[in-house]
Amino acid sequence: MKANILMKKISPNPKNSCSDYFNDWLEVMLTPNCNGTCSWCVEKKGYHPENKDSLDKLYEVILSTKKKNVILLGGEPTLYPNIKELIDLLSQAGKNVYLTTNGSLLKNDFYKNLTNLSGLNVSIHHFDLYKNQEIVGINIDKKDLYLTFSKLKNHNVKIRLNCNLIDSYIDSEEVLYKYIDFAKSLNVDSIRFAELKNCDGSFISLGKILDYEYGLNEDPFTKGCWKHANINGMEISFRQMCGFQTSLRPKPKNPQWPKQSKNVVYYDGTIYNNWQKGKDHLIDNKKLKDKLDVIFDNMKNNSISNEEAKKIIKKFIK
Repeated sequence: MKANILMKKISPNPKNSCSDYFNDWLEVMLTPNCNGTCSWCVEKKGYHPENKDSLDKLYEVILSTKKKNVILLGGEPTLYPNIKELIDLLSQAGKNVYLTTNGSLLKNDFYKNLTNLSGLNVSIHHFDLYKNQEIVGINIDKKDLYLTFSKLKNHNVKIRLNCNLIDSYIDSEEVLYKYIDFAKSLNVDSIRFAELKNCDGSFISLGKILDYEYGLNEDPFTKGCWKHANINGMEISFRQMCGFQTSLRPKPKNPQWPKQSKNVVYYDGTIYNNWQKGKDHLIDNKKLKDKLDVIFDNMKNNSISNEEAKKIIKKFIK
């Protein structure tokens, strides 16, 4: 009799997001609304609850998680009508509050809504802002950005630019260095360069264009998907995608996932287990229980076989 050979569980790098390295962070989806047109947006077909809870309820739910760091997302979070009130309340409660935006509203006096942030992340995907407009559908003025950043830095808000590597845009070491010069001209504190997630047609490997410097690799699951460097005086973080996020890298076999999963608060005041990909992916617990009761009764009465029951259950929860 052959001995059973158990495949060894492969653990993710301890500093990866999926290893609970960021377990004291809470993501909040403030609104499904967005004025951008990013082709890779996963939220276009994402889960959008019909209900929108009040500012007070949302604030209470966020506090109930006891997370120290709160990052406000969307959609485009600056379109949330009570953005200043929520930031101020969370800051007064001792939270470190961050916000990620496409930068479309960062002009005139809008900065006054954001003065109690710990950090502002602005997604700009090319140093040529006309090309950035091609990518995201947003018209941004560099002077507006500079003035807004300067005013926020007077309130000790850290500014980071987020840039996705995109084929024909930021796709080589040469243009990546030009982006760094652009960021320095805006006097920001740091940059995050990231590979595209689930967008294989425009995917650019950070490791390949930078000749695998700074710990960049083709196995981010075990070797680490977050790497850091200081280039020309600018703090840089690199975010690579593993095989669970791009088909251009193999999926890790038999991965060992952390016991604790990431929670996300949606604008309906509900805490979900990770981001919801759409209503079809949600399981209504009551409906599932009722369905299982019927299946088990049919199995007891020999009305259906075990194999038939498996097929029904699989189809229901797919």
